[in-house]
Amino acid sequence: MPQSSPVLLGWWQGGNPMQRHLWPGISVGRDTSAKNVNEIMSQIMISRGMLPQSKGVVHWNIFSVSKNPPMAKALIDGPYKKQALVPESPWLGNQAPAKPTVSTTTQADKVTVSWTHPDEATVFRWVLYYQYGNQKRYQILNRKDRSVVLERLANGSGNEKLTVSNITVTAVDRLGNESTR
Repeated sequence: MPQSSPVLLGWWQGGNPMQRHLWPGISVGRDTSAKNVNEIMSQIMISRGMLPQSKGVVHWNIFSVSKNPPMAKALIDGPYKKQALVPESPWLGNQAPAKPTVSTTTQADKVTVSWTHPDEATVFRWVLYYQYGNQKRYQILNRKDRSVVLERLANGSGNEKLTVSNITVTAVDRLGNESTR
């Protein structure tokens, strides 16, 4: 018998008095119909709306997502279009890593951003923040990455050329604690 996602999510939330992360499990199944794709998208959005401090779900089984092209496309083009970090878990630890040291080198139409860190063993991810004009952007990078090449100029909304600026890198540990910018 089908369960009501909002009712079930409310019940789970009521059993979470410590307000720790609550990421409901969603079974994608083998159904590749548009109806199932819409149902999964709805469950994700309901979870985000009801749990604004814990915006996430766990897909069971990810193999079912990878073997379901309409589902994978809907997820990539929709709720998972942008990269995201796992939220902080302060009850496990709240000591943020030290801030990396960042340097930039400009050559013709490229800007190379490089960074070092005093204690790389504490770093799980890097976040590169930058902007073109008022368009703020970011990239979440793996722990082994130490440089990224950016375009020096990008087209703005009116095709004007915007120069990359406000480049900074932060370090993120396994608990989601992010260094200062």
